[in-house]
Formats: sequence, C-alpha cells, structure tokens
Amino acid sequence: MRDQIHERLAELRLRGMDAALNAELDRAEHEGSPPAEVLWRLLAEEEAHRREKRLAYRLTQAKLPWHWTLDSFPFDRQPGVDRSQIRALAGLDFLHRNENILLIGPLDSRLVPF
Repeated sequence: MRDQIHERLAELRLRGMDAALNAELDRAEHEGSPPAEVLWRLLAEEEAHRREKRLAYRLTQAKLPWHWTLDSFPFDRQPGVDRSQIRALAGLDFLHRNENILLIGPLDSRLVPF
C-alpha cells in the first residue's frame, strides 16, 4: 500500500509528503497516532517543503554573487558593521518588542532614490 501512496503523491507532485511518508507511517504505527494527526504532520511537511523550494527559487532569481548567510558575510571587509549587533538583530527580538529598525548607508550610484 505504501508504494501505491508514494506513486499517487508523486503524480500529485506532493514531494514533501512523499519524502516524509515512511517515517510518519512508522511513527504512527509505533505510537498509535490517530489518522488525523498523521495527516496533519504530513501536510506540515509538505508546507515546509514548498516554503523551502520557494526560498531556494527566490535566491536563485536574485542572482547574488555567492550564497549569503550571516556565517558567510564578509564582516572583516565592512568595518562599519557591528557583527554582534547584526547577529542580535537576526534573532528578531525587535519584532516581539514592536520596534522598527532602520538601516542607512551611502547611496549606491546604481540605485535611483525615491
């Protein structure tokens, strides 16, 4: 039956659910999870998979010169950027405090001011 489900998920292009199916069914058999809970976890996996694909697509379309992360950011070449402050902002605590942040710097000549 699992093979038939995998085939149907592939036909429907539900790749996140397909990837998680065996683990979730094994977990359900072991824990005795109710069917609705298993379905909920599979749907959550599909949603996460699609979110990751959308992000990967957007990053590809952005055509950044290399893969940018906080770990790969060249802080040493940006002396005006405080590494600890940027890492603290990455925690998004300012959102929970209902605060705004404003990043300012020199205007790039290729940008058009608005």
